[in-house]
Amino acid sequence: MRKPILLLAAVLALTPPPAALALDDTSGKPVARSATHRIISLSPANTEMLFAIGAGPMVVGVSDYCNFPAEASRRPRVGAVMTLNLEKTLSLKPDLFITADGNPRFYERLDRLSKAQIVQFSSVTLASVAQNIRELGEVTGREVQANALASRIDAGIRTAQQKAAKRQKRPRVFYMVWGEPLITAGPGSYLDDLIRTAGGVNAVRDLPEGNPYPPYSWEALVAADPDVIVAPEHLKPTLDRLKRTQPGLKAVRTNRVVLLNDDLVSRPGPRVLEALDAVTKAIGP
Repeated sequence: MRKPILLLAAVLALTPPPAALALDDTSGKPVARSATHRIISLSPANTEMLFAIGAGPMVVGVSDYCNFPAEASRRPRVGAVMTLNLEKTLSLKPDLFITADGNPRFYERLDRLSKAQIVQFSSVTLASVAQNIRELGEVTGREVQANALASRIDAGIRTAQQKAAKRQKRPRVFYMVWGEPLITAGPGSYLDDLIRTAGGVNAVRDLPEGNPYPPYSWEALVAADPDVIVAPEHLKPTLDRLKRTQPGLKAVRTNRVVLLNDDLVSRPGPRVLEALDAVTKAIGP
């Protein structure tokens, strides 16, 4: 029995370890792996990811919009990307900022005032959520938890895609991001990918790419006459008015005007499978 064991050991010794994920800050410098980072998260989705992988104790500050999980709400609030309270931010002595896409000038200013590194995460597809989670796990030393969560998300997305592929008909879905002015989720956006993965067709898929959340007109919405209209809960008054003024719309006639939890659906974070399930139910058979 000794020879097989020795042979296995030799094979393992020659097998390279899994490559570490290379995560750079906004200046191009690599971010060191550390279980003692002092992190300020300026994005609700990123905050959710940090807590979901067990890195919550490293979070010393959050944006005004970070409200999930409940523990995140108890962290010091520092404003938002464009309204950051710099004095309060610097008093927390962060060594790492985790942000979403933003104004480069803001990051340049922040970089001049703080020695902390700045990392931006962009999520334009459901698959990128799992990638972001893995990268956060790498940089915070929470690889095991992050990889397990990312694998569950990957598996859930594949299952949804397989179910969508079997649908005989894909309803045309209009996602109302904002009501006044009317803004929708265009092709190439995270919400567009969410709609398609859930088994729908984005009703504005023919718009040119480049602006993920473009303005739209009410006349164009009426002309498109989508099968389903989806909107965040805070737009209920807008949808109620639409139902009163446009009773002939197919989505109105068939009672497929649906309100969803905006925090859940619009955040590309660890609850992405819950969001996918909510959109799938909204789309219906």
